[in-house]
Amino acid sequence: MKPALIAWVLLGLTATGEGRASPASLGPPDGARLLCSGHVSGAPSRDGGPAAHITWQAYTSEKESTRVVADYRSALGTTAHSVEGRCDVWRIDGAGIRSVVRVCPIDAPGPWSGCAPPPSEARCLIELSSLLHADES
Repeated sequence: MKPALIAWVLLGLTATGEGRASPASLGPPDGARLLCSGHVSGAPSRDGGPAAHITWQAYTSEKESTRVVADYRSALGTTAHSVEGRCDVWRIDGAGIRSVVRVCPIDAPGPWSGCAPPPSEARCLIELSSLLHADES
């Protein structure tokens, strides 16, 4: 695993049930470049409580998705891992926040589809997102 990946895993992250890092405060892998970002806010709850809020950042990497997935699997484990379509996904809940890491082939659809085209040397996309639960803000 690259030193930069190890560093962001060790910097103040909570642990999952496997005793591994949570994506709650993860940054992108070493060498990844920000493609775009966004956020979505839901409607307030029926009882007037705060709305859920999602923030996301999409990064590109020159590494093949299999290498990036291997690095995340090493850092995050497999308990929260699933494969959705062509993407590897980790969803981890904790402290009122659901954190999601998604690693996809460069041509996979996602919220980044409306962004500028990825650089020609990009081989995969990495989405880091968090959902602040409506009942926890």
